[in-house]
Amino acid sequence: MNAIVDGADLLADQPRLGTRLDRYATKEIRRKFVGPYEVRYEIRGSEIVILRLWRGRELR
Repeated sequence: MNAIVDGADLLADQPRLGTRLDRYATKEIRRKFVGPYEVRYEIRGSEIVILRLWRGRELR
């Protein structure tokens, strides 16, 4: 669980660290792998909104 919190703190300091997902061209949606988790988030001005959090082993 600490990896998720540390990853969120890192995104607060460097929001464009994650890979931008081009299929959402009208929004700035990115993904970042934090330990065994994938975090999908959107940058909305000065806010970062976590959209999804998956454990790497989950089937999607």
